[in-house]
Amino acid sequence: KEMLSRAVIPDMLTRAETGLIVKYTNVMTWGMSESSIAHKLAEEFERLEQLQKREHDFVPSIAFLANLATGIKVRISVSGKAGKLLDQALDEEVFIVSKLLGDCVFSTKGETIEEVIQKYFVSSGLTLSFVESITGGLISARLIDIPGASDYLRGSMVAYQSEIKHSVLKVESELVVSDSAVRELSQNGLEMFDSDVCVSVSGVAGPQPQDGRDPGTVFIGIAVKKDKFFDIDLTPKELKLYGTRESIRQMAATSAFDFLRKRIGIQNT
Repeated sequence: KEMLSRAVIPDMLTRAETGLIVKYTNVMTWGMSESSIAHKLAEEFERLEQLQKREHDFVPSIAFLANLATGIKVRISVSGKAGKLLDQALDEEVFIVSKLLGDCVFSTKGETIEEVIQKYFVSSGLTLSFVESITGGLISARLIDIPGASDYLRGSMVAYQSEIKHSVLKVESELVVSDSAVRELSQNGLEMFDSDVCVSVSGVAGPQPQDGRDPGTVFIGIAVKKDKFFDIDLTPKELKLYGTRESIRQMAATSAFDFLRKRIGIQNT
């Protein structure tokens, strides 16, 4: 907020008054807090602020827009009177910011993480499926909202009650909120849907604990066809999320997308 009031907003007002062209893009991130992003970009903020004191055109500005369910947008804007130079300055700053932030960046073009996942699976010709518990269909719904999901999404099963996990999906693990349970859910879902990749999510939305796990505990698992992927880390991931039932479920869904993206090596776009 201090950076917005001190530097970004006055700069944007000045540019508007001078009739300059403004171009921008959003660098999309997940898994890093706003304060952590600000810390990683602190020296870059200082560099840009010093540049703005000496010159005006083609000096980028950076601002944040946080969303609990979808992550933090790092908006990079540049103004000037020459289109090609604007594009060049914007591309250079996007490269700098993306390099500083690392693998929490999933898109440099403002795409949602669902769009990044879809683009990968459509272009690769691979298929995908899910077994959802805590997310209750949110993951598949977010993909199906994008036209073309039927090209790669084989299906998703919501196995909410523990009994269904045991009887239908043949989970042998007594604790259904555990790393062993999501391993089984993913592998059995892979076979059931005959997909190339299957991701499973099990957790506790609250307010009561389950299987000795506190609300906000989430496990994400993945299984892949061995003839399609090599050297994939299939270790489940445990998360501790905080918030309301709805926010925990939304964050679990986005975390599942991010887990999938990183495990199978989807590069940011």
